[in-house]
Amino acid sequence: MVERYGNLSPRAQYLINGTPLSVSPSIKDLGVLMQSSLKFNDHISRIVSKARAKVNLIFKCFFSTEPGLYSRAFSTFVRPLLEYGSVVWSPHTVTLANHIKGVQRNFSKRLFIRCRIPYSLYPDRIAQLSLPTLEHRRLISDILFLHKSIHGFYSYDRTNLFKLSPLARSLRRSHSLRIVLPYSLPKSHSNFVTRAIDRWNVLSAEFVHSSPSNFRSHILSLPSISFTSDSLLRL
Repeated sequence: MVERYGNLSPRAQYLINGTPLSVSPSIKDLGVLMQSSLKFNDHISRIVSKARAKVNLIFKCFFSTEPGLYSRAFSTFVRPLLEYGSVVWSPHTVTLANHIKGVQRNFSKRLFIRCRIPYSLYPDRIAQLSLPTLEHRRLISDILFLHKSIHGFYSYDRTNLFKLSPLARSLRRSHSLRIVLPYSLPKSHSNFVTRAIDRWNVLSAEFVHSSPSNFRSHILSLPSISFTSDSLLRL
């Protein structure tokens, strides 16, 4: 089977023992559905469908009115489906992000009904359940991946993604691992660097130079509000 990426890829026909290989519009690579268009709409639709089915199963299997039980089940069985490989496929449009968010929104609403908790809006529901937003968790994944990339724990060519660019003079907002994009990118372009660069560049020097384990522990302990620029300056 052959998959071609981009409009400029060659359209040569490939054969094995004289049999032409079929061309596929998508292929699964390490659990991520890759489309020839380099978009991830199909992958997101697939994981959302699986996650919703898992949510339905949770409410079929449990009859408790204890909210914590359902929250733990969601974090254990559903959320990993929505997060695996997100550094690669993280949604670049509001529509796709809302499609993913709808799983947790629906889950929290059903939980409140099952546990006989008075109705609340979605932000208040997940706050009561101590569930961070899925957007926040994807951003954490991006920053963790960026941290390991900068410190050389991942071996890949990063020259087209980012480069180190410390400021010439020391400022309260800067550190020696500050990064910039190697060239101007269109606003629609999305990768883990473009999503995390603003947050990364305002982290404290002590924070960015810490070990992966300490960095991970610290960043996972931060509430969502801490990822605003003003809050990050105080870390």
